[in-house]
Amino acid sequence: MIYKILGFVILPALIAAFFASIIPRKLEERRRFNEAANIFKEAFINEQRLLDYGSHAKRVGIPICDIIKDAIDRHEIAMMKFKPFVCKANIDAYEKAWKDYAENIEQYRTSRSIDIPDKRKFALSRINALLKFADPKH
Repeated sequence: MIYKILGFVILPALIAAFFASIIPRKLEERRRFNEAANIFKEAFINEQRLLDYGSHAKRVGIPICDIIKDAIDRHEIAMMKFKPFVCKANIDAYEKAWKDYAENIEQYRTSRSIDIPDKRKFALSRINALLKFADPKH
């Protein structure tokens, strides 16, 4: 008899209490991730604007390499602040994306003006590979 009471009353109450404590915590984790992701992405907006031919930003005469070089410290700080929010299973890929983007800034240099559009796309692709880790959680 007592086992029936445990099975029909107490056990469902314990299960409900368990889920009632987990759901708000997961929602708060999601909110914090999305907030950190927005801050991380904001650190790259100016460089995305300067590298994107679709924008109307003044970029004549600014070498791609210099655009990245001028922003690399700010980007590294943003990368370090966002790192704790990256899923542990994705940390190696995140660090590789950062290394691919920032380790050799000279990869963005070109001496031929015909290569500039490709180098701009290349730099944007490296930035976008990093920002992929900050896709919002729903």
